[in-house]
Amino acid sequence: MAATEGVVSRQVQSPPDATGAATPPSGRALATVPLPSGTAPEQLRLCWGADPATAVTVSWSAPGSTPQPRPTLAYSTAPITPARPGRIVWLPEPQPLDVIRPRPQAGAVSFTDGLGGQTTYHYHVQLTGLEPGTRYHYRISDGTAPNPSTADGSFETAPAGRAAFRFSSFGDLATPSSDRSASGNQWFQSCDNAWYAVNAIEEPGDGAGPPLFHLMNGDLCYANLEYHNAPGVWRDFAVNVSRSARNRPWMPALGNHEIEFGTCDPAGRRGDAPGGIAAQGAAGNFWNGPYGYGHYLSRFLLPDNGVINYDGNHLRGNFYAFKVGTVQFISLDADDVVYQESAASYLSSKPDAPPMITTSGAAIPNGASTYNHGYTGDLRLSPAGNAAVPDHLGRRPNLQTLWLERTLADARRDKGIDMIVVFMHQCALSSARANGSDLGIRRAWLPLFDRYEVDLVLSGHEHNYERSYPVRGYDRGAHGTVVSPHPDQAGGEKVDTRRPHVVTTEPVTVGDLPGWDTQQGTVFVVLGCGGTNAPSNSYGADPATGAPRAKVITRRNATTGSQATGLRRHPADSVEDALWSARTSTGDPYGYAIFDVDPGEGPGETTITMQFFAVPAVSNGTGPLHDGTTTLPDKPYETVVFGRGISCRRELSLISVQHGELGMPQHAQLSRISTELRRCPGRENPVDGRRASPPVRPAALADRRRCPTRIALLWPVRQGRPGEERALRRRQVRACGEALAGDGAHPPQQLECVAGRRGGLRRRRGRAIGCRPANRAEDVRHGRVDVVGVPAGNCDEEQQACLRLEWIGGRDRHARGQVPPQRYGVVGGSPAARSLTEFASVLAEQAEPLCRLA
Repeated sequence: MAATEGVVSRQVQSPPDATGAATPPSGRALATVPLPSGTAPEQLRLCWGADPATAVTVSWSAPGSTPQPRPTLAYSTAPITPARPGRIVWLPEPQPLDVIRPRPQAGAVSFTDGLGGQTTYHYHVQLTGLEPGTRYHYRISDGTAPNPSTADGSFETAPAGRAAFRFSSFGDLATPSSDRSASGNQWFQSCDNAWYAVNAIEEPGDGAGPPLFHLMNGDLCYANLEYHNAPGVWRDFAVNVSRSARNRPWMPALGNHEIEFGTCDPAGRRGDAPGGIAAQGAAGNFWNGPYGYGHYLSRFLLPDNGVINYDGNHLRGNFYAFKVGTVQFISLDADDVVYQESAASYLSSKPDAPPMITTSGAAIPNGASTYNHGYTGDLRLSPAGNAAVPDHLGRRPNLQTLWLERTLADARRDKGIDMIVVFMHQCALSSARANGSDLGIRRAWLPLFDRYEVDLVLSGHEHNYERSYPVRGYDRGAHGTVVSPHPDQAGGEKVDTRRPHVVTTEPVTVGDLPGWDTQQGTVFVVLGCGGTNAPSNSYGADPATGAPRAKVITRRNATTGSQATGLRRHPADSVEDALWSARTSTGDPYGYAIFDVDPGEGPGETTITMQFFAVPAVSNGTGPLHDGTTTLPDKPYETVVFGRGISCRRELSLISVQHGELGMPQHAQLSRISTELRRCPGRENPVDGRRASPPVRPAALADRRRCPTRIALLWPVRQGRPGEERALRRRQVRACGEALAGDGAHPPQQLECVAGRRGGLRRRRGRAIGCRPANRAEDVRHGRVDVVGVPAGNCDEEQQACLRLEWIGGRDRHARGQVPPQRYGVVGGSPAARSLTEFASVLAEQAEPLCRLA
């Protein structure tokens, strides 16, 4: 069948259509290329199950349109041999992809491509009840008699509990060029860097061995750009990655190029418009399986999220979560919330462009587009915080966003989880000149990332590398400018882009490496540099200052023009100063990241060290085929450490407070002050060796709309008659309240003061100061008095610097040789209220900003 030449809407311009057959090196095919015959198992790939320590899913495919006669999987902790056949799993007959029903433990799936008409077969076995941290071997057989074809692989289950491990990540891989692809064909985005990217995962440049698993940040193979040959593109992709994915899980996220044209409605039901297949496009039935994800969902069986969509489809695999060690991983489908429309589209600028006719006879009209925004439900714009929230008023709230909040809340309640890593395709923060930052993600998900303090967000979409500073909350106001106006915009108009607020631009030192405290803010990393033939490592800059500048997509891309005059789609409409952009790679365009997780010695001590290796383009990367060789580097382009509370290791200079009205002995002058960030669990105090208190959950604090300030004061309880002790405690509480209730220069605080043995209730300047009895065996013996302070009244909820102070003190027992006197600190001064205020001021100067919340 003929194909109409047109421009495909996507983030980068691909080579123009060529004419003729798909014989290399003539270019991409404009007719459907036959798939190979035979049933030998290939395209082996692994994914984690519900619990990576005990569950792994083994998947594979047949090469073409012939199902395997009697497929089996054998697995064991020892290599599979005739003498040790292992445990054998038999698979049933293939069934068409159906996401209405739960997927079986062992099953075979068939899927028919809507445009090319080719049917392919895919096999999945969910292995459960495995032993943690154990190497398993497996063998796949197609069951052909008398000599079946087999393929082997192995994997290691995740460790249980607190354990070190490594993972890797990149996105936007594509397929190798014709010289290294299984089919020998050249497709859109093909480049031999896709071959070397898989090599790099198996042999990372640091020589420390391959990762336990790999995160694939969307846009796996760009099959939706090959209208006639999506199955062939998927096969070339899967054969290439199988060199790694057969031995370690590859965990993907959905990208815009996983949304494909076909002959279905969005839910995946076959269109029934009058006129047969040719009429389906004109009727709007141009999705390929559920939401256009048919090829993806038939090839991957990912962890179940338990969510059923409003149309009855199970959303298993569209988004999911899994836990390895002390890290929670969350994969999101950003197609659901982004404003950028960049999936399968047929837009021709030619006047009166005819429909695109595919091999199956489907007619796709000019202007047809697949756009999945809101496919799991609706979002409404909330003026408070410029946020998009699930629309409960419309009775169809966005299910993915609701699931995300539940998952984040559960992770922060889980004492075994220290850090949260989110990976998805499109970018919330990007200064590349290609696509830009998407306000849809910023509105829908960044408020949740802030509230639950997500540590890292990995994405693709831009074919480059970029890392942000830690960000938390956003800069209120119209910090964006319209430069590419849509029909309802004016050039130069100011717009609120919800620009993420930078917490700090100064790293802390961890060993000899720079480190970023992800408790202060989330770090965003763009890793879309896998292997496409169109890298985009060119970044925006302010022409006047040279400072980073980012494009921002603030609304759905408008399609303008008409069928009579031709159609075009607008790019990102606005720009903003990208104050959040910390590091980019403008040299070598490709690369991959290796992450080493160190769980530390106790809860809250996990750190993740990232090495990014920048990879040169293959030797003729500017040629028509992008084939050739390259050299994988052995030195990282950048190495950084991420960890919660790692800036807690900073210590303040000593502050000496003179003896004052609290009547403390002169020898008990403050000798040392150590500080920690709020919620720094597990950190050992350098003065007394005590552990910091458990974290305060952000959800509860956010519900009260307070900026969480936690202040722990340890001071001595003076020995004496009971009446004197009670009077002293009252004065201590009063001084505490006066100091922290505010003196005009500091925001008032609402306090709970814990004094020595017992206490009452005091009010200071209209704000409650509650005193409760302390535990005598613990608090009094160690001289501990806790003060939990939460700003009230005029606390700036948008960007309030929060403090956690810890003052070291104790009872005057050194004379009896029980505790060395140098281990004590004392609150004193004349008056005490002023001394405490001065202390807070000095702390803010030396350790600011400790944390920021939206």
